[in-house]
Amino acid sequence: MHVLLKLAKVFLVPPANLYIIGLIGWLLLRSRPNLGRALIALSGVLLIALSTPIVSRPLFDSLKQYPALDMSRADGLAGAIVVIGADTRWAMEYGG
Repeated sequence: MHVLLKLAKVFLVPPANLYIIGLIGWLLLRSRPNLGRALIALSGVLLIALSTPIVSRPLFDSLKQYPALDMSRADGLAGAIVVIGADTRWAMEYGG
């Protein structure tokens, strides 16, 4: 079940789902040629669009939660850097 869930996650996100749409379009070329060509064209256009910076940059920027650190404002703010390990029970260094 766990493997099937991971496979479903892989095939539901681009670009895998666009390749699947193109494959379905290719399979439909004999029985429904107009729909098949439309699906192939749609998947091709979307794959090309997602590979261009005009489309991919806003999508990527929407995933950012925090702006990049401005180093000119960061001078003197940090007195110490603290590294915290959340759960070391299962870490490989501790035999987990």
